[in-house]
Amino acid sequence: MVIEDFSVDPSAKSALMARGGYFNNAPGIKWAIDKDSRSYLFTGPLAGDTGYEYYMFFWKRMVYRFSLKGFSDNRIYHRRNFPKGSKILSDFKSDLREALKVYGRFGEGGGDPMSDVIADFDEES
Repeated sequence: MVIEDFSVDPSAKSALMARGGYFNNAPGIKWAIDKDSRSYLFTGPLAGDTGYEYYMFFWKRMVYRFSLKGFSDNRIYHRRNFPKGSKILSDFKSDLREALKVYGRFGEGGGDPMSDVIADFDEES
């Protein structure tokens, strides 16, 4: 399903495929899934130790990529193709915040101050 979904973004699909079959032989991949809207969030594959956590969010048949830095910085970095337009961007932010609330910073779920993420979209980065 993921590889098929990611066909809408060849660059994102390539990033997944280039990491030695990220979804193959990778136990413990964690997800936040909204079955009703068929959207999901997961930590993306890393290319090395960068100090950032990379995420992929499949929402409304598009792939969105972003990163968070460190434990206390909730700003969204390295935004990739975030939606334009006030209504759709507002819906996107709301759904992404909800997904991050469920997922947490490391896929361990919310409720732990070290892993809770309250995404900060206000500052361009």
